[in-house]
Amino acid sequence: MAGGPAPSPPRFPRCLSGTGGWSAPEWEGVAAGRQWVAAGVSAVLATAVGWAAARPAAATGAPVAIGRADLRVVTAPGQPRGEAPGGFGVLQLNLCNSGWAPCYRELNRGRAVAEAYRQVVALRPDLVTLNEVCRADVFDRLLPALARGWPGDRVYAAFEPARERTGGPVRCADGDEYGIGVLGRVPAATWLGAVAFGATYPDSRTPDGGTTQDAGSREERAWLCVYAVANYLGCTTHLANADGVVAANQCRYLLGRVVPALWRRQAIVPTVVGGDLNLDSDRTCLPGWWFGRRDGEVQHVLANSPPSGTRRIALAHTDHPAWLVTLSRW
Repeated sequence: MAGGPAPSPPRFPRCLSGTGGWSAPEWEGVAAGRQWVAAGVSAVLATAVGWAAARPAAATGAPVAIGRADLRVVTAPGQPRGEAPGGFGVLQLNLCNSGWAPCYRELNRGRAVAEAYRQVVALRPDLVTLNEVCRADVFDRLLPALARGWPGDRVYAAFEPARERTGGPVRCADGDEYGIGVLGRVPAATWLGAVAFGATYPDSRTPDGGTTQDAGSREERAWLCVYAVANYLGCTTHLANADGVVAANQCRYLLGRVVPALWRRQAIVPTVVGGDLNLDSDRTCLPGWWFGRRDGEVQHVLANSPPSGTRRIALAHTDHPAWLVTLSRW
Protein backbone atom coordinates (compact mmCIF):
# COMPACT_ATOMS: atom_id res chain seq x y z
CA MET A 1 0.00 0.00 0.00
CA ALA A 2 1.39 3.40 -0.96
CA GLY A 3 1.10 6.47 1.20
CA GLY A 4 2.03 5.06 4.63
CA PRO A 5 -0.14 3.66 7.40
CA ALA A 6 -3.81 4.49 7.12
CA PRO A 7 -7.09 3.25 8.56
CA SER A 8 -8.70 0.28 6.86
CA PRO A 9 -11.22 1.32 4.21
CA PRO A 10 -14.84 1.06 5.29
CA ARG A 11 -17.21 -1.70 4.37
CA PHE A 12 -19.83 -0.08 2.21
CA PRO A 13 -23.51 -0.89 2.71
CA ARG A 14 -25.38 -2.41 -0.20
CA CYS A 15 -28.95 -1.15 -0.34
CA LEU A 16 -31.34 -2.81 -2.75
CA SER A 17 -34.47 -0.82 -1.92
CA GLY A 18 -36.07 1.77 -4.14
CA THR A 19 -35.40 0.17 -7.48
CA GLY A 20 -38.43 1.84 -8.99
CA GLY A 21 -39.41 1.29 -12.62
CA TRP A 22 -37.51 3.47 -15.06
CA SER A 23 -38.53 3.66 -18.68
CA ALA A 24 -35.53 5.60 -19.97
CA PRO A 25 -32.19 3.77 -19.57
CA GLU A 26 -30.36 7.10 -19.75
CA TRP A 27 -31.85 8.12 -16.44
CA GLU A 28 -32.03 4.78 -14.63
CA GLY A 29 -28.66 5.20 -12.95
CA VAL A 30 -29.41 8.74 -11.78
CA ALA A 31 -32.84 7.85 -10.43
CA ALA A 32 -31.64 4.75 -8.64
CA GLY A 33 -28.63 6.54 -7.24
CA ARG A 34 -30.76 9.25 -5.67
CA GLN A 35 -33.05 6.70 -4.09
CA TRP A 36 -30.10 4.68 -2.80
CA VAL A 37 -28.47 7.76 -1.30
CA ALA A 38 -31.71 8.78 0.42
CA ALA A 39 -32.14 5.31 1.90
CA GLY A 40 -28.53 4.66 2.81
CA VAL A 41 -26.77 7.94 3.54
CA SER A 42 -26.87 7.46 7.30
CA ALA A 43 -25.25 4.04 7.01
CA VAL A 44 -22.60 5.33 4.61
CA LEU A 45 -21.68 8.19 6.93
CA ALA A 46 -21.57 5.86 9.89
CA THR A 47 -19.08 3.56 8.19
CA ALA A 48 -16.96 6.51 7.08
CA VAL A 49 -16.42 7.99 10.56
CA GLY A 50 -12.70 8.01 11.32
CA TRP A 51 -11.87 6.96 7.74
CA ALA A 52 -12.82 10.38 6.39
CA ALA A 53 -10.16 11.99 8.55
CA ALA A 54 -7.53 10.23 6.47
CA ARG A 55 -8.66 11.87 3.24
CA PRO A 56 -6.53 14.58 1.67
CA ALA A 57 -8.12 17.99 1.71
CA ALA A 58 -10.05 18.76 -1.45
CA ALA A 59 -8.20 20.96 -3.88
CA THR A 60 -9.44 24.48 -4.38
CA GLY A 61 -10.13 26.04 -7.76
CA ALA A 62 -12.79 26.01 -10.44
CA PRO A 63 -15.68 23.54 -10.14
CA VAL A 64 -14.99 20.12 -11.58
CA ALA A 65 -16.39 19.75 -15.10
CA ILE A 66 -18.32 16.47 -15.27
CA GLY A 67 -20.00 15.46 -18.52
CA ARG A 68 -22.10 12.48 -19.49
CA ALA A 69 -20.28 9.75 -21.40
CA ASP A 70 -21.72 7.27 -23.88
CA LEU A 71 -22.96 4.08 -22.22
CA ARG A 72 -24.45 0.84 -23.49
CA VAL A 73 -26.00 -1.79 -21.18
CA VAL A 74 -27.03 -5.30 -22.18
CA THR A 75 -28.23 -8.42 -20.43
CA ALA A 76 -25.79 -11.18 -21.31
CA PRO A 77 -27.62 -14.17 -22.80
CA GLY A 78 -27.61 -17.49 -20.98
CA GLN A 79 -27.87 -18.75 -17.44
CA PRO A 80 -25.74 -17.10 -14.70
CA ARG A 81 -22.52 -18.96 -13.86
CA GLY A 82 -22.02 -17.39 -10.45
CA GLU A 83 -19.14 -15.34 -9.09
CA ALA A 84 -15.61 -16.06 -10.26
CA PRO A 85 -13.45 -17.35 -7.41
CA GLY A 86 -10.94 -15.09 -5.73
CA GLY A 87 -12.52 -11.65 -5.60
CA PHE A 88 -13.32 -8.68 -7.86
CA GLY A 89 -11.14 -8.82 -10.96
CA VAL A 90 -9.90 -5.66 -12.69
CA LEU A 91 -8.19 -6.04 -16.07
CA GLN A 92 -6.21 -3.08 -17.44
CA LEU A 93 -5.41 -3.08 -21.18
CA ASN A 94 -3.62 -0.59 -23.40
CA LEU A 95 -4.23 -1.88 -26.92
CA CYS A 96 -2.31 0.65 -29.04
CA ASN A 97 -5.13 0.54 -31.59
CA SER A 98 -5.23 4.08 -32.99
CA GLY A 99 -3.66 2.93 -36.25
CA TRP A 100 -1.17 5.81 -36.07
CA ALA A 101 1.34 4.95 -33.33
CA PRO A 102 4.60 3.08 -34.06
CA CYS A 103 3.44 0.22 -31.80
CA TYR A 104 0.49 -0.31 -34.14
CA ARG A 105 2.74 -0.74 -37.17
CA GLU A 106 5.31 -2.84 -35.32
CA LEU A 107 3.10 -5.09 -33.16
CA ASN A 108 -0.61 -4.59 -33.60
CA ARG A 109 -1.50 -4.43 -37.29
CA GLY A 110 -5.16 -4.93 -36.42
CA ARG A 111 -4.69 -7.92 -34.10
CA ALA A 112 -4.66 -6.45 -30.56
CA VAL A 113 -8.43 -6.27 -30.10
CA ALA A 114 -8.88 -9.95 -30.99
CA GLU A 115 -6.11 -10.82 -28.53
CA ALA A 116 -7.85 -8.72 -25.86
CA TYR A 117 -11.16 -10.44 -26.64
CA ARG A 118 -9.62 -13.82 -25.86
CA GLN A 119 -8.17 -12.56 -22.57
CA VAL A 120 -11.49 -11.08 -21.43
CA VAL A 121 -13.33 -14.33 -22.19
CA ALA A 122 -10.71 -16.46 -20.44
CA LEU A 123 -10.17 -14.28 -17.36
CA ARG A 124 -13.80 -13.21 -16.70
CA PRO A 125 -12.90 -9.90 -15.02
CA ASP A 126 -15.59 -7.85 -13.32
CA LEU A 127 -14.15 -4.62 -14.72
CA VAL A 128 -12.02 -3.90 -17.79
CA THR A 129 -10.27 -0.55 -18.26
CA LEU A 130 -9.20 0.23 -21.82
CA ASN A 131 -6.69 2.72 -23.21
CA GLU A 132 -5.73 3.62 -26.78
CA VAL A 133 -8.86 2.16 -28.33
CA CYS A 134 -11.39 3.19 -30.93
CA ARG A 135 -15.05 3.61 -30.09
CA ALA A 136 -16.14 0.52 -32.02
CA ASP A 137 -13.52 -1.57 -30.20
CA VAL A 138 -15.35 -0.89 -26.94
CA PHE A 139 -19.00 -1.18 -27.96
CA ASP A 140 -18.93 -3.63 -30.86
CA ARG A 141 -15.88 -5.85 -30.33
CA LEU A 142 -15.09 -6.13 -26.61
CA LEU A 143 -18.46 -5.74 -24.89
CA PRO A 144 -19.54 -9.12 -26.39
CA ALA A 145 -16.43 -10.70 -24.85
CA LEU A 146 -17.47 -9.65 -21.35
CA ALA A 147 -21.02 -10.81 -22.03
CA ARG A 148 -19.68 -14.27 -22.94
CA GLY A 149 -17.98 -14.48 -19.56
CA TRP A 150 -21.00 -13.43 -17.50
CA PRO A 151 -24.19 -14.96 -18.96
CA GLY A 152 -27.39 -13.79 -17.31
CA ASP A 153 -25.76 -10.72 -15.75
CA ARG A 154 -25.89 -7.06 -16.76
CA VAL A 155 -22.81 -5.94 -18.65
CA TYR A 156 -22.03 -2.46 -19.87
CA ALA A 157 -19.57 -0.49 -21.98
CA ALA A 158 -18.69 3.21 -21.85
CA PHE A 159 -16.41 5.37 -23.99
CA GLU A 160 -14.86 8.84 -23.76
CA PRO A 161 -12.80 10.30 -26.62
CA ALA A 162 -9.59 12.21 -26.27
CA ARG A 163 -9.88 15.72 -27.70
CA GLU A 164 -7.94 17.70 -30.26
CA ARG A 165 -6.72 21.10 -29.13
CA THR A 166 -8.29 22.48 -32.29
CA GLY A 167 -11.67 21.00 -31.31
CA GLY A 168 -13.45 17.71 -31.81
CA PRO A 169 -12.41 14.17 -30.89
CA VAL A 170 -9.09 12.60 -31.79
CA ARG A 171 -9.64 10.09 -34.60
CA CYS A 172 -8.28 6.62 -35.24
CA ALA A 173 -6.77 5.93 -38.64
CA ASP A 174 -10.11 4.53 -39.85
CA GLY A 175 -11.95 7.73 -38.83
CA ASP A 176 -13.53 6.34 -35.67
CA GLU A 177 -13.23 8.23 -32.37
CA TYR A 178 -10.12 7.44 -30.32
CA GLY A 179 -9.95 7.36 -26.55
CA ILE A 180 -10.60 5.29 -23.45
CA GLY A 181 -13.25 2.79 -22.40
CA VAL A 182 -14.67 0.85 -19.47
CA LEU A 183 -16.39 -2.52 -19.54
CA GLY A 184 -18.11 -3.90 -16.46
CA ARG A 185 -20.56 -6.40 -15.10
CA VAL A 186 -23.01 -6.44 -12.23
CA PRO A 187 -24.88 -9.55 -11.02
CA ALA A 188 -28.48 -9.44 -12.15
CA ALA A 189 -29.64 -9.73 -8.53
CA THR A 190 -27.92 -6.48 -7.49
CA TRP A 191 -28.38 -4.45 -10.67
CA LEU A 192 -29.90 -1.01 -10.02
CA GLY A 193 -28.72 0.81 -13.13
CA ALA A 194 -25.60 2.59 -14.31
CA VAL A 195 -24.58 6.04 -15.45
CA ALA A 196 -21.34 7.09 -17.17
CA PHE A 197 -19.41 10.32 -16.67
CA GLY A 198 -16.40 11.67 -18.53
CA ALA A 199 -14.49 14.77 -19.59
CA THR A 200 -11.07 15.99 -20.60
CA TYR A 201 -8.77 17.36 -17.93
CA PRO A 202 -8.97 21.16 -17.71
CA ASP A 203 -6.43 23.01 -19.82
CA SER A 204 -5.59 25.36 -17.00
CA ARG A 205 -3.37 25.97 -13.99
CA THR A 206 -3.83 23.92 -10.86
CA PRO A 207 -3.93 25.69 -7.46
CA ASP A 208 -0.24 24.92 -6.93
CA GLY A 209 0.74 26.41 -10.28
CA GLY A 210 0.97 23.17 -12.26
CA THR A 211 -0.90 22.20 -15.41
CA THR A 212 -3.30 19.35 -16.15
CA GLN A 213 -2.74 19.19 -19.92
CA ASP A 214 0.52 18.94 -21.85
CA ALA A 215 0.80 22.19 -23.82
CA GLY A 216 3.17 20.48 -26.25
CA SER A 217 0.67 17.80 -27.27
CA ARG A 218 -2.22 18.09 -29.70
CA GLU A 219 -4.10 15.46 -27.68
CA GLU A 220 -6.03 16.53 -24.60
CA ARG A 221 -6.27 13.60 -22.18
CA ALA A 222 -9.56 12.46 -20.65
CA TRP A 223 -11.02 10.50 -17.77
CA LEU A 224 -14.07 8.18 -17.69
CA CYS A 225 -16.06 6.72 -14.78
CA VAL A 226 -19.11 4.44 -14.64
CA TYR A 227 -21.24 4.39 -11.50
CA ALA A 228 -22.87 0.97 -11.19
CA VAL A 229 -25.55 2.09 -8.78
CA ALA A 230 -24.99 0.90 -5.19
CA ASN A 231 -22.26 -1.48 -6.39
CA TYR A 232 -19.06 0.36 -7.38
CA LEU A 233 -17.48 3.23 -9.32
CA GLY A 234 -15.15 2.05 -12.11
CA CYS A 235 -12.85 4.58 -13.81
CA THR A 236 -10.07 4.75 -16.36
CA THR A 237 -7.71 7.35 -17.75
CA HIS A 238 -4.67 7.57 -20.02
CA LEU A 239 -2.33 10.25 -18.71
CA ALA A 240 0.18 12.48 -20.46
CA ASN A 241 3.12 10.50 -21.82
CA ALA A 242 5.72 13.23 -22.46
CA ASP A 243 5.61 15.12 -19.15
CA GLY A 244 5.62 13.26 -15.85
CA VAL A 245 4.71 16.39 -13.89
CA VAL A 246 1.57 16.87 -15.98
CA ALA A 247 0.70 13.18 -15.62
CA ALA A 248 1.02 13.44 -11.83
CA ASN A 249 -1.17 16.57 -11.82
CA GLN A 250 -3.80 14.75 -13.90
CA CYS A 251 -3.72 11.81 -11.48
CA ARG A 252 -4.15 14.12 -8.49
CA TYR A 253 -7.02 15.89 -10.24
CA LEU A 254 -8.82 12.59 -10.92
CA LEU A 255 -8.36 11.11 -7.43
CA GLY A 256 -8.54 14.35 -5.46
CA ARG A 257 -11.28 16.21 -7.28
CA VAL A 258 -13.22 14.13 -9.81
CA VAL A 259 -13.80 11.02 -7.68
CA PRO A 260 -14.88 13.00 -4.57
CA ALA A 261 -17.20 15.07 -6.77
CA LEU A 262 -18.81 11.90 -8.11
CA TRP A 263 -19.16 10.54 -4.58
CA ARG A 264 -20.96 13.72 -3.59
CA ARG A 265 -23.20 13.51 -6.64
CA GLN A 266 -23.96 9.77 -6.36
CA ALA A 267 -22.74 7.92 -3.26
CA ILE A 268 -19.53 6.80 -1.56
CA VAL A 269 -18.94 3.32 -2.95
CA PRO A 270 -15.98 1.01 -3.61
CA THR A 271 -13.96 2.76 -6.32
CA VAL A 272 -11.40 1.49 -8.83
CA VAL A 273 -9.20 3.44 -11.26
CA GLY A 274 -7.28 1.46 -13.88
CA GLY A 275 -5.11 2.98 -16.55
CA ASP A 276 -1.86 3.68 -18.29
CA LEU A 277 -0.81 6.51 -15.98
CA ASN A 278 2.62 7.00 -17.57
CA LEU A 279 4.00 7.17 -14.01
CA ASP A 280 6.71 4.99 -12.52
CA SER A 281 5.06 5.34 -9.10
CA ASP A 282 1.58 6.20 -7.86
CA ARG A 283 2.92 7.74 -4.64
CA THR A 284 2.72 11.26 -6.03
CA CYS A 285 -1.07 11.09 -6.36
CA LEU A 286 -2.43 8.16 -4.35
CA PRO A 287 -4.50 9.15 -1.29
CA GLY A 288 -3.12 7.55 1.85
CA TRP A 289 -6.15 5.33 2.35
CA TRP A 290 -6.08 3.93 -1.20
CA PHE A 291 -4.17 0.91 -2.50
CA GLY A 292 -2.11 0.83 -5.68
CA ARG A 293 -0.64 -1.96 -7.79
CA ARG A 294 1.65 -1.32 -10.79
CA ASP A 295 2.57 -3.74 -13.58
CA GLY A 296 6.28 -2.93 -13.22
CA GLU A 297 6.00 -0.31 -15.93
CA VAL A 298 3.35 2.42 -16.28
CA GLN A 299 0.00 0.65 -15.92
CA HIS A 300 -1.71 0.94 -12.54
CA VAL A 301 -4.83 -0.24 -10.75
CA LEU A 302 -5.78 1.99 -7.80
CA ALA A 303 -8.63 1.23 -5.42
CA ASN A 304 -10.09 1.96 -2.01
CA SER A 305 -10.44 -1.79 -1.46
CA PRO A 306 -7.36 -3.93 -0.70
CA PRO A 307 -5.91 -6.10 -3.47
CA SER A 308 -5.57 -9.83 -2.91
CA GLY A 309 -3.53 -10.74 -5.99
CA THR A 310 -1.97 -9.59 -9.27
CA ARG A 311 -1.11 -11.20 -12.57
CA ARG A 312 0.91 -9.80 -15.47
CA ILE A 313 0.09 -11.40 -18.83
CA ALA A 314 2.32 -10.89 -21.86
CA LEU A 315 0.53 -9.81 -25.04
CA ALA A 316 1.96 -10.21 -28.53
CA HIS A 317 0.17 -7.40 -30.36
CA THR A 318 0.55 -4.35 -28.14
CA ASP A 319 3.45 -2.77 -26.28
CA HIS A 320 1.87 -3.25 -22.83
CA PRO A 321 1.01 -6.42 -20.91
CA ALA A 322 -2.46 -7.21 -19.66
CA TRP A 323 -2.52 -6.27 -15.97
CA LEU A 324 -4.99 -8.19 -13.81
CA VAL A 325 -5.51 -7.09 -10.20
CA THR A 326 -7.89 -8.93 -7.92
CA LEU A 327 -9.53 -6.95 -5.13
CA SER A 328 -11.16 -8.25 -1.99
CA ARG A 329 -14.90 -8.29 -2.59
CA TRP A 330 -16.85 -5.77 -0.60
